[in-house]
Amino acid sequence: MKYQIWVATLILATSQCLGCERAAPGGREHATLASASVSAKQGVASAPPAQLPAPPLAPAPGPALVPDLAWAKDFKGVKTLSEKHPLGVLSAVFLPDGRRALSSGVDGVARLWNLDTGSVQARFSGPQFQFPHALVTKDGQRVLSTGQTTDYWQLANGQTIRSLTDPEYLGASAIALTHDERRAAVSFAGLLVIWELETGTIAAKVPMTGHGTVFSLAFGPDDAELTLVSDLERCSLRTSGGGPLSCRGFPKATGNIVSAGSGARVSVLASRDVDFAHGADGTAPPSGALFLWDNATAVLSPAWQLHEHPNALDASETGEVVVYGSRSAVTLWDGPRRRNLARVSAADVTSVALSVGAELVLIGQGDGSVRLWKPSKPH
Repeated sequence: MKYQIWVATLILATSQCLGCERAAPGGREHATLASASVSAKQGVASAPPAQLPAPPLAPAPGPALVPDLAWAKDFKGVKTLSEKHPLGVLSAVFLPDGRRALSSGVDGVARLWNLDTGSVQARFSGPQFQFPHALVTKDGQRVLSTGQTTDYWQLANGQTIRSLTDPEYLGASAIALTHDERRAAVSFAGLLVIWELETGTIAAKVPMTGHGTVFSLAFGPDDAELTLVSDLERCSLRTSGGGPLSCRGFPKATGNIVSAGSGARVSVLASRDVDFAHGADGTAPPSGALFLWDNATAVLSPAWQLHEHPNALDASETGEVVVYGSRSAVTLWDGPRRRNLARVSAADVTSVALSVGAELVLIGQGDGSVRLWKPSKPH
């Protein structure tokens, strides 16, 4: 579950892999799910469309990798990885094996990291590798990433398998994969699409005009329902058999929602300018806050008051562990108990990610640093 604030200017161009060589060691309902096919206008004669050859099928997902964090047993504290991204980090995510990570920078270079040594294993260069959002498949072989274009590509060599490049598919704000990793949900300005990765076809389009900027997407446990969170509301969509997009606006007490992370069970919302008004005269300064939203029941938790504004966020599937970054630090929270577990200084945090088991935190910063943090367990 990820969200990063991205301000880079992207330029369309042909992408190129530089690092294929390895480096040294209340509610409403509307906008029903629509088929992607478009009918010809009535009364207008037209020639039958040319039959184009079907695209080759994408490789089927392989077996899921088993996380291996044995290498981190004796690791403590914070480690800065060996290279910086000039101009800043856009995103950083763990690979499912627990031993590697992938990051992208404003410089248009994605780096594959060996976390044990802190060294770069591969570099990929080009506009498509300048992405603020990325998901790695459970077999560790493919990446779904989105920046100016949305691409599904091979991690081994940077080769594109599928790409959404039409004008209506530019500048995605959130992505999600089904649990079988055969479909993806991608949110664009005013449009949500369900993308069949195996064939490259668009299975469905959902108009999203008026629903704000979507921060996070997540398929439910059976992939039959999609949860989304925007800056205006929380919505759910039945993706199996069609159905309406059902949305509920946020109560005024949540302030301004600025980021969100969604999993199969819960969504975590980060807000700014929440007025907790502890004083009798109501003069308490506005504060940042976190909220948990149960995807199944649509119940919103009371606010967790923060004394800073979060600008990067991640959480475990159940919301039991939450990590957020601010302009000065990264903080690990215990969700159910609403208490601070650990905190580390980090300037201008642009990206945070939790490892499997929430043992490690990957941190991207505005100065281009990628750092690995192992929080001390509380007593």
